[in-house]
Order: sequence, then structure tokens, then C-alpha cells
Amino acid sequence: FGEFGFKACKWYSISAGYSQDNPDNSDLNAGGKTKNEIFYLANRFNFDPIEIGADYLNWTTDYKGFDDGDDNRFNIYIMYKF
Repeated sequence: FGEFGFKACKWYSISAGYSQDNPDNSDLNAGGKTKNEIFYLANRFNFDPIEIGADYLNWTTDYKGFDDGDDNRFNIYIMYKF
């Protein structure tokens, strides 16, 4: 797992990260996940007490005995802090 974050100004920050889980294939049953990878990019807009977030996540999963899986996710949220 690794993450890099940068606070560009008082109200905006950006983070990017990567993580991988790669178990020993001999420990897996048929159809088990042989590798999980994720890359993400997170944007945070902080206007206290409101925070707005916009994220992109790219998941890749390899399976034993099945086709690989890919997923792209976009998340947007608004949070009120009290």
C-alpha cells in the first residue's frame, strides 16, 4: 500500500494511492482470487463545515479458474461536519 497526498491550498487536497494483495496461489481453492489491485485518486474540497469529495477507483481482480475482473468507480459525496 502506498499513498501520496498534496494540500494545494487551504480548501483543496488531492491524494493518489495504490494497493495490491497477491496471495500464494497454492493456498487458494478453485475459483479463488489470485490478485487484487486498486489505484485511486481522491479530491477533497473543504469549505468548513461542508466537505465535497470526488474519487476515482480502478479495481483489477485476477481469479484462479475464471476470467479477470475490472471495475472503474466514480464516487461523489457531500458531507456536513457538526
